[in-house]
Amino acid sequence: MARVKMPVIAGFLIGKMNYAQEHDIILNISESSYLPKLAILRREVTNIIKILGNIIDNAVDALSDSNNYQKKIDVLLRYDDEGQTLIITIEDNGSGIASNQLVEILTIGFSTKGHRRGFGLTTVNAIIMDHHGVFDIQSTLTIGTKVYIEYPLRNARPM
Repeated sequence: MARVKMPVIAGFLIGKMNYAQEHDIILNISESSYLPKLAILRREVTNIIKILGNIIDNAVDALSDSNNYQKKIDVLLRYDDEGQTLIITIEDNGSGIASNQLVEILTIGFSTKGHRRGFGLTTVNAIIMDHHGVFDIQSTLTIGTKVYIEYPLRNARPM
């Protein structure tokens, strides 16, 4: 976490670590993570928080339904200076997503969690696509889910 230099993002992740711990889940921020302090628009910080929050919350939900002895979420944040792109990888060892549901999860309103849900991943996808980024979800039932994101940060510059 020491290499996540943006205070708002670091603080948000600490909050998510506590949230996961309350659910008996280990949320690990990789020591290989690197996010320098960047001069970016406030809405970009908000978008990063929306992306991380939705994906981590989904992982916590998946793990809450899991019978795994050690429930964990691994987060890796990397910043590509040359491409001005934040690369996010989030992996859990939860219940996974069935292949027939995997094709539906980005559809607004689709949820396996009940009525009035199914907006988080749609929102994340819209944010990433608006920035011409990459959003890839791979999942295997009973094994877990891996989410890979490339989020271009327009006009970002180190502080």
